[in-house]
Amino acid sequence: GTMNVNGTNNSTASTVAGSGTITLTSGTLTATGGNGQNGWDDGTGAAGGAAINGSVIVDGGTLTAKGGNGGNCADWCFYGHGGAGGAAIGGSLTINAGTMTTTNGAAGSVGSYCEDSSGGAAGKAVAGTETDNR
Repeated sequence: GTMNVNGTNNSTASTVAGSGTITLTSGTLTATGGNGQNGWDDGTGAAGGAAINGSVIVDGGTLTAKGGNGGNCADWCFYGHGGAGGAAIGGSLTINAGTMTTTNGAAGSVGSYCEDSSGGAAGKAVAGTETDNR
């Protein structure tokens, strides 16, 4: 089968919460971290949530994990900061068999004529350690 899990945008809430472990033995699992909220004058956007808060073990099948994008600051943004993108997998990733693709999200951008502003950090595909035992 196929399972798609998306992190929550503009919120640190995880879609699959808890600190347990998901084991993939066949099929396809796609996890995408939530996007960070855009910043504004004197404001910091919320971070994106992790798609899976716990750890993932791949014993077969296909895993695709992509971090969420950082929030932006538009033109004329003063002292604003975009929120960080959420991780696809908040814990560790161990692959014993099967295939995987991991991609970090994109960092947020800062528009023109901004002062002391920053885009949010890119979300990681895997926030914890990655172990490839293949």
